[in-house]
This record gives sequence, C-alpha cells and structure tokens, in this order.
Amino acid sequence: MSQRYIWLVLGLLLSFSAPAQVQFHTRVEAKKVLAGSPFDITFELNNASGSGFTPPDFGKLQVLSGPARMNTVNIVNGRRSSSSSYTYEIVGYKPGKYRIGKAKIYADGHLLTTKPITIEVLKASQKAKVKEEENPILIQMEIDSGNYYIGQQIVLSIKLLTRTNVLDYNIDFNPNFTDAYIRELNVQLHKKREIVNGKEYASYILKRYAFYPQRAGKFDLPAAAVTIGVEDPNAPSRRRSFFFDPPMKRYRMVTSPIEIKVKDLPQGAPASFAGAVGHYTAKFYANHKRLTTDDAIKLSMQITGDGDDKINEAPEMDFGNAFDVYDPVLKNERPLRSEERIRFQKHYEYAVIPKEPGEYSIVPEFSYFNPDSQAYQSIYSDTIRLHVARGLNGRSNQLTEETGRFDLHDIHYQPVLSKGSFYLFVSPVYWALFAGLLGWIAWLYFRYWQRKKIEAIDPATRRRQIALQKAKEYLKEALDTKDKNSAAYYKAIQNGILSYLRNKLGIRTSQLNKSNIRQMLQQHHISGNLIDETIAIISDCDTALYAPNLFQEGEKTLFNRASDLIAGFEGALER
Repeated sequence: MSQRYIWLVLGLLLSFSAPAQVQFHTRVEAKKVLAGSPFDITFELNNASGSGFTPPDFGKLQVLSGPARMNTVNIVNGRRSSSSSYTYEIVGYKPGKYRIGKAKIYADGHLLTTKPITIEVLKASQKAKVKEEENPILIQMEIDSGNYYIGQQIVLSIKLLTRTNVLDYNIDFNPNFTDAYIRELNVQLHKKREIVNGKEYASYILKRYAFYPQRAGKFDLPAAAVTIGVEDPNAPSRRRSFFFDPPMKRYRMVTSPIEIKVKDLPQGAPASFAGAVGHYTAKFYANHKRLTTDDAIKLSMQITGDGDDKINEAPEMDFGNAFDVYDPVLKNERPLRSEERIRFQKHYEYAVIPKEPGEYSIVPEFSYFNPDSQAYQSIYSDTIRLHVARGLNGRSNQLTEETGRFDLHDIHYQPVLSKGSFYLFVSPVYWALFAGLLGWIAWLYFRYWQRKKIEAIDPATRRRQIALQKAKEYLKEALDTKDKNSAAYYKAIQNGILSYLRNKLGIRTSQLNKSNIRQMLQQHHISGNLIDETIAIISDCDTALYAPNLFQEGEKTLFNRASDLIAGFEGALER
C-alpha cells in the first residue's frame, strides 16, 4: 500500500473519531430591514450543552417576543451533532444603523460570546408596503387623551380594524416597568363601525390595560405584535365541516410604540388630600349624634374612584381641639372592574372622641386631584351636628387634670334609713350593689391613671410606639392571610412598612411613593442599605401582587425581610 493511501485512511478514521467543533454564533434574516418590519435574530450553540444564556444589548431595537428556544440532535453516518438556539423577534421604527451586542453562554465550563452585528433599518417606501386590497387590516394602540399625572389610571387599548373575516388572533405585549405597573381589564369583542380614509371598517377592542405611573417623567410603552388569522380567499375551496377549519392566511402586524409624559402633582394640595388622583365620589356617615364625653363617634367614609388604589389612603381628619381623632381603620375594600376602566371602593371608619360637653358641628371632607381640570377638588359631607353631654369619666374636669387627683365630689350617696333598713344592709342585693360601686370606682381610677401614664410619655416616643404597633398589626395580618389569599398577604406586608414609615417619620400618605420615601429617609440620615432594602421590599410586593409570574422569592423570605427592616429602623432611629 502506497504512502498516499495510508494517509487517506488515517484521515478518514480521524474524521470519524474527532469531536465536533463547539460554536456559538448569530444568525439573522437580513442585515438590512424596513422600518416597522419585524425580523428574527437567532443565537445558536453547536455541539455542546449550554447554560446561563445572556441575551445581548439590543439598543434601541425593540424586542417583540422571545427567546423561543429549540434543541436539535442529528446523527449522519455515525456522526452526532447537536444545537441549541435562542430566537428573538425584533423591530426597528426609525431609519438608521443599530448595533446588537454580544450574547453570552457557558458551555463545557467556558464562557462563549457571539460577535456584535450591525443592522441597518431603511425607510419604508410606498412600494414596499403591502397593498390595502391584499391586507385590509389595521392594528392600532390607543391611550386616554389629556394630561397624565402620578397615580392616575391611563387606559391603553389595542384595537383591530378590519374589512375581512378574522378567524383568530394572538397578541404579544409584555411591558415591564420598575416605576409603574399594568393591570389587564376584561373585555368582550363588541363590533363597531369606523370610517378610515374614506373606507368603512369593523372595529374591535382586542385588549385593554390600565397603566399606573408612580413617578414623574417619560415612559416608553413598547409596541404590541399581533398575529391575525383571516380566511384565505385564494386557497382551494372546500366545504367547511366539523373536522375541517377554513383555510387561513396569517398576518404579523406591529403597532407603533407610545411615549407617555407624566407630570408631578402641583403644589397647594389641601390637608384632606391623601394621594387620590382621578375621578372620585365620597359618602360620610355618623353612627349617632347625641353622646357624652365618655363616648366615641364612629365616622364612616366610603370613597369610590378610578385612581391608583395602592397610594390612595384615608385622609387625616381634623375637627379642632375639641375632639381626638384616631387613625382610620380600613373596614372593606373591593375592586369594581368594568370593560372601560378599573374602579375601586374603600370603606374607612374613624373613631372620634369629644373632649368637652357642648354643641358642635363637624364637616368631614375628602379631596382628590382631577386630571381633567388639573386642579384639586374637595367633597364635603352635610354638616353633622353633635350634642355632647358630660360623661362620668370626668374627662372635662380641668381641675382634676391639673391637680392630678380624681375628684369624687360629684358622686353622691345618701342612704335612706327607714323601718326595715336593717334588712337592706344584710340583703344580697345590697352587697351586690356595693361591690358594683367599688368596682366602678376602681375602674375610674384605673382609666384615669392609665390616661395620665400615656400623656406622660414623650410625644416622639409615643409616635415610635404607635408606628411599631401598627407595623406589627399589619405583619400579623399578613401571617393570618398567608394560607387564604396570597394577594392579601403581600398587600399586608407592604401596608405594614408604609404605615410604619407614615407614623414613624410623619410622612403624609400622599407622599408615600418611592422617590419621596428615599428622599425623606436620607433627610433622617438613614443608611443607604436600609433605604435600598425599603424600596426593594415595596417593589417586590408590587411584583408579587401584579406580576406574580416574575416573583421568584418565597413568601416566608419576604416576611422575614420586612421584620428585619423594621427592627433595623428601630435601631437606627433610637441612636
């Protein structure tokens, strides 16, 4: 055998035994695309098992969907090859050159990267557009018109306009914001008629979303990609039956992105404003109007509105020095969903205790910011007239309060002695009344010294105690609802932290947003770690409430973080 044949045989043997080369590269449909025309880009790993895939920076190109992952294995003539691919659907709206960075993946213990590529987006010409006769379908994204403010509900709609029979549709729309959140509304397909460019279309709202910004500034809402299936008029005709659907032709269409500029709320908010932005109604009720200084009024307030219910809280009620008003209690909360927008209803209850007897008139109020008029508006109740009599607690006796003694002179006991009074002293009824009187006097002493003890506490210390107590109550509520309602669990944790900060630092409810919280905590010289953890927990609760599929942390871990955070604040603020 000649030397040439020996080398040929050795080369064939080596080609079968040598392992296939590991490659990680990029595939793209075209390096030049039309503006507004979606295209696919694929990152492919060959002949290795990969993990920890990291997509590249797409710059100003928008990702419509992806990654769609696919694994394949081929065996040809005894040789085995494999590949894993990650495919994205991308679109560019403005002409220009765009750079797509490096994708990364780990394979066989090594970090592999792709090479950056450049995509040129060209201006779409009239010839490049599909003729309306061939594609009589329009897709539009619309939002509420007007001015936009923090805490306002902005309704976003995806609308289909068609002049042909639509059989199927699918929407890819996945916005993700850290300073805003989105809720989807339930809509039904209602047909309307619209005239566009002189032609009549059937109009349908396919999806509707409520967008709530939580900071001022610019928000870029991404485009929505919609796949529409229509009956194909060019397909071979066949009779439709139970087993066969009509032949379809599919169109992939993309809406234009939308830019929203959100304003901060103007100065001059009334004292009864507590974060409500939108359109509201309010009703007020008092459980009774004749009482003593020992009694408390239960003042109920029911508000209904369409703003951000997460930042809308009960306003502070101030009826002057003649009354003590305690923190409101949320008795009931429920959403009122419709196809047009999300509304909610909250029922709060205040405990109001008069200090002095007399005739009083109180007028509860609730204020909100109306984006339409761009002004604060207040809703007042009818005047509630109260007749307050002196109670048995001695609450109105200023001499008693000043001297520190409890005055019993108003208590008169004059036993009437008559024939047979001996039997009164030895009867069980007498001793029962006597024991009741002693118990009542002891109770009055107890209430008096308890009130003096509370009044002796330094106001700052008392505020810290109230803040800690409120936070513990909300965290306990979270534990109670853990196995019943996950949404209530995360809401209670978030309310615990917000209530703690409101009472601890004197932050008004309307100022409880992330940027203000950070600024006020910095003014109190709180460490950066505590501030970052506060914002992180509030954001994690938002994620768990409104995007649970993106929330990866366990419930117990989040609860422990909230408890540790409050403990950290206690230590930081006591120093």
